[in-house]
Amino acid sequence: MDGEQQPINTMPKYVLTAVVAFLVGFGSAWLYLDGNIKSLSVVGGEDGKEKNLDNREGGAITAGTSGMLAESDAIVVNDQGPGTEVSIAKTIFEKGGWVVIHEDDGAGKPGKILGAQLFDPGSWDNGKVELLRGTIEGGRYFAMLHSDNGDRAFDPKLDTPIIGKTGAPIMMEFEATMSAPSVESEVSI
Repeated sequence: MDGEQQPINTMPKYVLTAVVAFLVGFGSAWLYLDGNIKSLSVVGGEDGKEKNLDNREGGAITAGTSGMLAESDAIVVNDQGPGTEVSIAKTIFEKGGWVVIHEDDGAGKPGKILGAQLFDPGSWDNGKVELLRGTIEGGRYFAMLHSDNGDRAFDPKLDTPIIGKTGAPIMMEFEATMSAPSVESEVSI
């Protein structure tokens, strides 16, 4: 045995390397998203109420994000100043469709439609939706995804909301406020 080499088990080194790489990647993504998404909320779930997915006070996400982020269609919109145009930080459409801006009906649900913009299939950053009537300071609004029936003309009776895996329309609530950041942040989904 003096001249023989013993086999070296390298499996622990590979496992340790994989764990470290995962932690670095996960930590980087968490830091990037934590600094760029002010508020991410989804209306839906079992009770049909809004779930706030960013709890800055506790520093942790308070509702499951897998439903929102695992969707083939998604939207991210930040609070923004009032006006006749809504900035959409990120939109993903599997088949293409409409981003429709609804005002709050007074009960915390989507009400009248203020504007709609057609998006082709794919992922879009920094989109815009022009409104027929502008948003007002302190108002609450919803950016909701609607399908397109193929005629590329918006009709709320024919171009219906896209329903997510939770059984609720894919949408995000935002506020028109002068205190919203003026610089749009990039968002990765």
